[in-house]
Amino acid sequence: MMINRKLLLALLLTVLMPTVAVLAQDDKSAGQQETKASKSYVQEYSEAEYENWEFGIRIECSGGIAQSTKVNAPIPILWPEQEIEFYEETKSNNIKKLNTKKLKGASIMTFVVPRLNNGDYAEAIWRYHIKRRSTIRPDDTDQFAFAKKLTAKLKAFTKPSPFIESKEKRIRDISKELFEENKDLPAWDQVEAVYSWVRENVAYKFDKQPHSCLEALDKGHGDCEELSSLFIAICRARGVPARAVWVPGHTYPEFYLVDESGKGHWFPCQAAGQNHEFGEMLEERPILQKGDRFRTPVSNEEKRYVEAGLKSAHVTGSLKVEHLMRKVGE
Repeated sequence: MMINRKLLLALLLTVLMPTVAVLAQDDKSAGQQETKASKSYVQEYSEAEYENWEFGIRIECSGGIAQSTKVNAPIPILWPEQEIEFYEETKSNNIKKLNTKKLKGASIMTFVVPRLNNGDYAEAIWRYHIKRRSTIRPDDTDQFAFAKKLTAKLKAFTKPSPFIESKEKRIRDISKELFEENKDLPAWDQVEAVYSWVRENVAYKFDKQPHSCLEALDKGHGDCEELSSLFIAICRARGVPARAVWVPGHTYPEFYLVDESGKGHWFPCQAAGQNHEFGEMLEERPILQKGDRFRTPVSNEEKRYVEAGLKSAHVTGSLKVEHLMRKVGE
């Protein structure tokens, strides 16, 4: 029987074309995914600075005794812009159960002192090699947008914290007005408008005592904690995740946006100081913690940052606490 070659070719094409179309579509989808992935932003940093730091705590007893004293103090941990390496420990012989405990956004050293008599002390110090890099501002900031969906972890950074009253009417009104005025701008510029408003309306003034962001508004001044808290509160009132970053002797805020691929990024800004540092951070001091809602083993009270502290089962005298946090050597 003679085979019609044209008919056979037509039949083959009929069978193969759907497969070819599917393969072509797969190639197209893969290309789109590759293009989308290539738009993911990669944070840039400066060259690293190397320093040695020590962190610890010293307690002294006077006028009586202290029994079963639990102690904790913050220590540095790993972050994208920070690497740490523990290299040395010194401690007094009366310290027991010296250990590390991880918190959300922080880490602490913990130990127990069974008994301190009048004039006794207990001290623990850990030393670290720290590699710290400064964050560089992105060249193209129009690529970033507000996140449409937030994980439970990120939602925590849209809620009130100690001294960050993001649900108070006054804060919500300010937030609504600022974001409404700048709604036609890219997300980055909208957040930067909040940053500029805070710096223009609250003057920097150092204060030993921490205050809420509402108090800073009432007084018209505040230090790095109040300026950072106000910026964070206004962002959170809009639903933009924001948090505090703590380094020795200073704090600054970070805000969260997503790039064109949907990947999220935290960006720092310097709320206090003369320089306009937004989306960048020229900072060499080690990061101790990120966040503003912490509980520690020695305190049931929720606090805005992890601090050195203690709790004794029985005390007849007084305990003096010294938080050790300093750069060592060169």
